[in-house]
Amino acid sequence: MIAVFVNCAAVFAGSVLGLVFSRFISEKITGIIKNGAGTVVLVLGISMSLNPVNIVFLALAVIAGGLVGSLIDIEGNILKFGEWAGSRFEKKSPETNSGQTDGNSSGTPESGVMVKAEKGKNFGLAFLNASVLFCVGAMAIVGSVDAGIKGDYTVIYTKSVLDFFMAIVFASIFGGGTLLSVFSILIYQGILTLVASLISPFVTEEIINALSATGGVLLVMIGLGLLSLKDLKTANFLPSLVFIVIFIIAKSYISPFFPV
Repeated sequence: MIAVFVNCAAVFAGSVLGLVFSRFISEKITGIIKNGAGTVVLVLGISMSLNPVNIVFLALAVIAGGLVGSLIDIEGNILKFGEWAGSRFEKKSPETNSGQTDGNSSGTPESGVMVKAEKGKNFGLAFLNASVLFCVGAMAIVGSVDAGIKGDYTVIYTKSVLDFFMAIVFASIFGGGTLLSVFSILIYQGILTLVASLISPFVTEEIINALSATGGVLLVMIGLGLLSLKDLKTANFLPSLVFIVIFIIAKSYISPFFPV
């Protein structure tokens, strides 16, 4: 578990630095960082999605996952939690407390002032995007399995370095919600590490590749959002990670009857 704590510490430190130095970053620089981060995440997602995987299973998993996630409204619930957390962890400006927007009736940022609803939304979106980015990648899965089964922390330590810099970028753009993703990492990677020895018979190379490809699709969605090309409810597609594993495991049972 020590590697998981290192990863959490890296994201926490990066988030703090991003929050501290964000005040010195102009809107132009922020736009450059956001576009750069979006492009990198998009490229990373495309690269991961090209892992060898049955494309039919991938399509079914993403669509089925999206339908189930939308029915239970995963993203909506996460954003509600983000709004709740934001109302407690983010300082309210005088304009926010009074319900005024300094003459900006649309509720958009004006001279650094943002209304409560918008701040809560940003906090939730930061938590949402950072959690998905830090948790769905192949490195999170492979690193947790290696740490749990072999006691090899190399992959998670490498991931921690990358997450540190990405946390700086995310926190500087979206704000304090990035800090909250530490708990997602702790729970997600912690559980994977602890149960790795139990699920080791099922964690084949095919499953790792399938999870990586599916995670890549989710990262593409995040990248499109960062680049303001398409606003997708990425969290609603998280169940696709479960569906792809189910399909891969079921493959051995249905292949004698249907070639897949």
